[in-house]
Amino acid sequence: MAEHSPAEGLESILACETKRIPRSIENYLYRRKRVRLGSVLTGLVSHASVSAIHSYFVEGNLEKFKQNCYLASRLSLATSRRHQKNPESC
Repeated sequence: MAEHSPAEGLESILACETKRIPRSIENYLYRRKRVRLGSVLTGLVSHASVSAIHSYFVEGNLEKFKQNCYLASRLSLATSRRHQKNPESC
């Protein structure tokens, strides 16, 4: 088994997360009875978090890191607020 650097591992995770986003959003838009908004938002939080880590540790871009952390926190708050307002819908 080949050894991978931490940067390659982050890039692999980021690529998987990026591929998943359009499908997740499409499923929510066209299959609402089977896909919950909370699951879509949670997936977007995951992508923003991985992007933030990649931005800082691989690219060394502090500004991009801050933007992705902000995005992840806002999406996370939106998910928790939605759940507090209507617990059975998430």
